[in-house]
Amino acid sequence: MSKIWIIGGTTETFQTAEKLLSNKKDIIITVATKYGLEEFAKFSPYLLQKSMDESQMEEFCKEYNIKKIADISHPYAQNVSKNALEISKKLNIPYFRYERKNTNINYENADKNIFYVNSHSEAISLAKEKKFQKILLTTGINNAFDYVYANFPQLYIRILPRSEQIKMLEDAAFPSKNIIAMQGPFSLEMNIATIKYCNADVLITKQSGTAGGYDEKIQASISCNISCVVIKRPESNGTKFENLDEFIQCLINN
Repeated sequence: MSKIWIIGGTTETFQTAEKLLSNKKDIIITVATKYGLEEFAKFSPYLLQKSMDESQMEEFCKEYNIKKIADISHPYAQNVSKNALEISKKLNIPYFRYERKNTNINYENADKNIFYVNSHSEAISLAKEKKFQKILLTTGINNAFDYVYANFPQLYIRILPRSEQIKMLEDAAFPSKNIIAMQGPFSLEMNIATIKYCNADVLITKQSGTAGGYDEKIQASISCNISCVVIKRPESNGTKFENLDEFIQCLINN
């Protein structure tokens, strides 16, 4: 039987999988990490942990007779989405992309202490240029070591409360007292408390959208009168949806 391949990772994976199963659709879900396996364990009969390059994706689609690709991966997982889109074209499989709606607020013009960059390397360069002394990094474990090895005077890293992530940082001799292991998204008050705890002069974040707690991080930075460096969301391709119900309905009907 042909299947709908859900490229999971974000919390919207739950609602998408539940709706498709309730409509008697045959699905298979892939996640990249062990954390993903645990997070979506309720779908274990349909769930696989797989990190694939383009050729492996092609074999996967053939092996599981994939008829549609439903990409709900994180908006910063660029290679995953790019490779999935290429395979969809190569194998003539419909590709549908859901991305959390980005904030409508343009903070760049609202506050002189908010800076937008295109990548982590640009964020590091800007932080060096501005001579920030105490940095609160809220982009997770991926790319964290780029900041660790940049040798900032003080760096605090907020990550998921996962033992393997904490160990990765400790194995790199990163000080345990500068690791903030918490599950988000975070409220405005929690972000303000974290900024004050670190005595940070800059917060670095990804443009993760409203559901990812992006606005609360920006507002906390403004409230604490510190700078904020925002790594812009990459442009996506393919048939893209920002409304989850419309995305799911399209998967069901087409």
